[in-house]
Amino acid sequence: HQLVLQAVWSDPRIASVCSSIENVQQMEQNTMAARVYKDPLSPGALKTLGQIAALATAPMCPGCPNCEAWAQKTHYAFQDISRYVSYYESDGNTEARETYRQLTNQERSPEGVDLARIRDECQYHVDYPEIARRSEYYFG
Repeated sequence: HQLVLQAVWSDPRIASVCSSIENVQQMEQNTMAARVYKDPLSPGALKTLGQIAALATAPMCPGCPNCEAWAQKTHYAFQDISRYVSYYESDGNTEARETYRQLTNQERSPEGVDLARIRDECQYHVDYPEIARRSEYYFG
């Protein structure tokens, strides 16, 4: 987490950042990252960090045109649901369950939706079939 903050601070294109702090330990970690930050990360370190991030499976699509087009064509709220699963898994955000349950039955049902095709067409290859399975497990 501290390395991510330092990478953000090293990027002159980013003017501000909002970091969620849910407890004292996270506040101390963010404060420590700010204290030890002296110079921007080297281009080599940023490149390595980018390569590591590229190897990780994207938990949700940041909004590629293909997913945006699919969102207009389907009743299934796959973008919202992937966001809720991401919040739940990465932050332990239990409010995600309640937000998921506020969706209509139709918005929660992947029935008749080709999630594998959406995954294959997503520029970030978000695994929507797996996310649908996990959302049902976590929130269903």
